[in-house]
Amino acid sequence: MVAGTYGVGFGWIANVHTTGFNMFLGMDRTLGKISKNPGIPVTSNADVSIGINFPF
Repeated sequence: MVAGTYGVGFGWIANVHTTGFNMFLGMDRTLGKISKNPGIPVTSNADVSIGINFPF
């Protein structure tokens, strides 16, 4: 959990790995308000990280 100028929030990460493969998705903050109809974020200051690794 982190507290800053934008308020209090927390980050998360999801990781999928098998032999010879690793994929991850993470955010440093959860999304804030979303619109009712399509579910699009209205206000947010989150950063998303997506990655894939193949070891040699």
